[in-house]
Amino acid sequence: MTRTRIRFFCLHVFSDISTNNDKELKYLHAVLEKKSSILILPLPAILGPPPSFIRLDGGMIYEFNLAQPPEGFKDEIAFPKPIRFPIDLSPIKVKVGGFYLNERKHVCIWHESETPGAVADKLLEFVNKEMCMAILREVEEAIRSEGDPKARPRTWDDFRKEVADQVRREFQSTPKPSDPNAKQLARKGPISLASLMALKKAAFGNEVAMKRKGSRITLSAPFTKEDSKQIVMTMDHAKKVALEELDMKRDDPNTSSDLKIVIGAWKRALGDTVQHAVEPNGSLRIDVELTKGFTLLNTFMEVESRRPLHEFRATAEYARKCQAVLQSLQDRRVEVLREYDTKKLLAPYLASGK
Repeated sequence: MTRTRIRFFCLHVFSDISTNNDKELKYLHAVLEKKSSILILPLPAILGPPPSFIRLDGGMIYEFNLAQPPEGFKDEIAFPKPIRFPIDLSPIKVKVGGFYLNERKHVCIWHESETPGAVADKLLEFVNKEMCMAILREVEEAIRSEGDPKARPRTWDDFRKEVADQVRREFQSTPKPSDPNAKQLARKGPISLASLMALKKAAFGNEVAMKRKGSRITLSAPFTKEDSKQIVMTMDHAKKVALEELDMKRDDPNTSSDLKIVIGAWKRALGDTVQHAVEPNGSLRIDVELTKGFTLLNTFMEVESRRPLHEFRATAEYARKCQAVLQSLQDRRVEVLREYDTKKLLAPYLASGK
C-alpha cells in the first residue's frame, strides 16, 4: 500500500510444482496462457490453491481451480458458465511472474496484482452483503439450536478451550486430520439469545458491515455487553496461545536462524494486526490494520515454506514429478531461471506488508 494513492499489492509464490500426469501438464500450460488475466484472492494456500478467477471481456469472470483441470479438459480452458461480476475489475493490474528454480531445483512461479483503493472499497461493499447473508444463515441455525432440548450447552470457557486447541493444531508440523466419521453433536451457546436476535436483525438489514479508512478496516457487531466482553477475552486468549506456540518454535534447537527472524516479524504482526474493544453501547468493535494483516499472511507462508518437507516430498517419485514439470516447460521453450533472488521479491512485503 502507498501513502499518496491507496493501492493494495498481493504476491503469491507457488513453489515445488510437481506432476507427471499428462493431463495436468497440459493444464499447467493452458493456465499459463491466461496468466495475465488471472485474479487470485489474497489467501494463503493452506488447504489447496486459493480461490482464483479468470477476468473475461464484458465484466464476466470465470472461477477455476489453479491446480486441477476441470472435467472434459483437453488442451484449452473453456468458460462454460462465466458469471457477471457486479464490480468492474478491469482497473486491477496483474504483474505476470516468471518461472525459476528454488534451492531444491524444483520449479516455482510468482504472481502479483495491484488493486486500486476505489476497487477495494467496492469489493468491500460486495463482501459486506455476502457476509450478512452468511451471518443470517449461521444465526438462524444457532437460534434453532437454542430451542433444541437435546443440544449440549457450551460455556465461554468451553469455547475458549476449543479455540485454543484449534490454534495449537495449526502449529503442528503435520496436523492430525479430523475424523470424517466422527458424530457431530448439536451444541448451543455460548452467545446469548439476545445477541443472536440482535445480530439477526442487523444482518437482515445489511447493517453488519466492514468499513475502510486508509489501511484500517473496522467491523462493528451488535452483541450484548457481556457477550462482547467474552469475545474480547476469547480473542486475547487465542492470541496468547499463538504467541506461546511461536516462542516454542523459536526456542526449538531445530529451528533455523532465518525462520527465527520470520517468527519475530510474525509476532509483531500478530500483536499489532487486530485491535478490539467493547463500545459504550455494548457492541463489539474489531479493527484490522491491513498492512499488518498482509504481513501476517506473508510471514505465515514463510513459516509454512520452511517446515520440514512431508514424507512424500522426500521420495524419488516426488522428485520425478518435479523433474517432469521442468522438462515439460523446457520442451515448450518456456524460460525457467536457474537462479532467482526470492528474498528480493519478498522483501517489500515482509518489510511493509503492502
